[in-house]
Formats: sequence, structure tokens, C-alpha cells
Amino acid sequence: NSLFKDNKYVKGFKIEGVASETSRKIQDEYNLTAKKFNLKSYIFIKFINNKLEGSVVKFLSEDEQNRIIKLFSLNENDLLVIGVSNILKTLNFGLGAIRSQLAKKYNLIKPNTYDILWVVDFPLFEKSEETGEITPCHHPFTRPLDKDLDKLESEPYKVYSYTYDIVMNGYEAGGGGLRIYDQDVQKRIFNVLGFSDEDIKRKFGWFIDALKFGTPPHGGLAFGLDRLTMILSGTDNIRDVIAFPKNLSAVCPMTNAPQPVDNDQLKDLGIKVIDKEEK
Repeated sequence: NSLFKDNKYVKGFKIEGVASETSRKIQDEYNLTAKKFNLKSYIFIKFINNKLEGSVVKFLSEDEQNRIIKLFSLNENDLLVIGVSNILKTLNFGLGAIRSQLAKKYNLIKPNTYDILWVVDFPLFEKSEETGEITPCHHPFTRPLDKDLDKLESEPYKVYSYTYDIVMNGYEAGGGGLRIYDQDVQKRIFNVLGFSDEDIKRKFGWFIDALKFGTPPHGGLAFGLDRLTMILSGTDNIRDVIAFPKNLSAVCPMTNAPQPVDNDQLKDLGIKVIDKEEK
């Protein structure tokens, strides 16, 4: 099927026993969520009367339909949501958001509970799906696991890091990691990222040199207090707990900021505004 063949990644999830309740109108409610996360293609499929139903089903062969039924272990009245994308992060975030909203709609999340977990040892590097270049998953100063140091140059995508996020009720409530404190390791990281010795000296020489003087092992953890407050207060809109929230247009309703800046202020800052020519 072209929907699957033209996309690099395909993922899906099922919700048991809600297919008959999920009308076309309900399905369309999630278009805005998908658009927010740039997920351009996702589909709802119902398993009713021992067969698949949905707008895309007519484009699937009988073999493909049977494979989907077996893969997701579908039972009567199950709802299946499948997303496709050429960018894995887009697919994960988009499907994850739709999954969370459906779980709330069908009361699958226990009320007044605080489920907490730690996510640890994130990969150190990832391959940019836009450029194909190797990039840091967090930042280039993240400390790799000691046991993975021998893979830095030979298998960089198999190197993991001393990083950690705390997740509460599906929201990232905080995160952090350990920093590199060894000069040689930091230089190796920069080399893996494609920096020449000259680039390293020009852009980060002051930092590399500072590591010579016995930087102690260090790290950190930061909590999102506004997000924690949102969870504890029972709202799913972070603007409800921010003193001066911006609206969807990034405007402050109380002060109407941002406002035009006086020319004298721009002059003090050495900034010149050039109007675009109208076509």
C-alpha cells in the first residue's frame, strides 16, 4: 500500500472495546493535534463483525488486513490508530499525543493518581533525518556511559549517556544529566560530531582549556514547576497555572505584549529594522 511504502516509519496502537463509539466526528477532532506535531498521515481503523472498517481498508489487500489483525491481536470492537512518517520523532510525538487524548476521552486514566517513572540512559547521538548528520540527542557536553567509551568513534549510535527524565502521568516533569569533566572525552565528542581540531580550538578552546584544571564530576536536575503545578491542580492546560500566559498567537492578553519598540531603544541596542518590500 502506497500509504505505508512512501513512509519510512509506521507505528500504531489499539484501544479495546471503543470502536463503535468512535464516530467520524470524533476522529476529526484529532486533526488539530496531529497538525500541531506535524503528523501529516494517521488513520483510524475499526475491527467490527470480524473485519476491518475504515476509509483506508479498501486500499489494503486481504493479506495485509490479516497481517494487521494478527499483529495487533485485534478483537471485536477494537479501535486501531496507525500513523506514518519519514521522521521518527514526528511520528512518536504525534501518535503519543493522540493516544493520550483518546485515553482521557474513554476514561482509561485513573483519576487522582500520580504515576511516576524515571527514563534513564538516553542515547548520546542521533542521526538527523533532515540532513543525515550525526547530532547530540541532548547537547555535546553530556557525559557518555563509561562502559560505552570504546564505541565513541566506531559505533557512536550505540553509545548511551548519563541522562535522566522524570515522567509523571505521561508528562515530562523534570530532567537532567551528568556533564563531561574530562578534557580528552570532550575533545573526542567534538571530533565525532565533525569538528576539526581548529574548529574546537576556535569555538570551544576556552572550555576545553578549563577542563585541564581539575573540573570535578558534576551534573544537575531541573523540575518544571509550572508543569508540576498543572498536574497537581488537575488541569491539562499549562496556561491555567502561569501568572501571565501567552495565547496561541504568543500575545500576552494582559499587556498586549509584544508591542512596537521605540527607535531610540533600537538605536541604543544597535539594531536596525528593515521593512520587507511588498510584492
